[in-house]
Amino acid sequence: MKALDEVMGRDFVFKKDNSNVRFLSYKIKGEEVTIVTDREWFVKHKSEILLFLDWFIPVGGVRNMGLAQVNKNQFEDVKSIIKNNIEKVQSDKSYIPQAMEVNNQIKSLIEIAKMEIDAFKVLKGA
Repeated sequence: MKALDEVMGRDFVFKKDNSNVRFLSYKIKGEEVTIVTDREWFVKHKSEILLFLDWFIPVGGVRNMGLAQVNKNQFEDVKSIIKNNIEKVQSDKSYIPQAMEVNNQIKSLIEIAKMEIDAFKVLKGA
């Protein structure tokens, strides 16, 4: 399958959990396709392959877009905020509601980053 041939040996980010994945090999047996990555094995029907591959973002594509470099300082800031919140919560339990609100805002930032990546994929396909 051409689509699978194109991803073999390449690095991707799995949208579901933002983990890094490298496609290693695949095997077709009848209508079933077994895909081996460095993380896990996936078994899919032939008709599901293109939809399945849509769950992966090429690592090279994201870097070429410059998102990793543009947002690096922002992510460092977020990591610093999270570490400070952990320390504050450990020393003062009354800080928990504020830390929870900060957590909600961080989740919003993550969703925005995901939308940027999806927009890049759409633009790249155009």
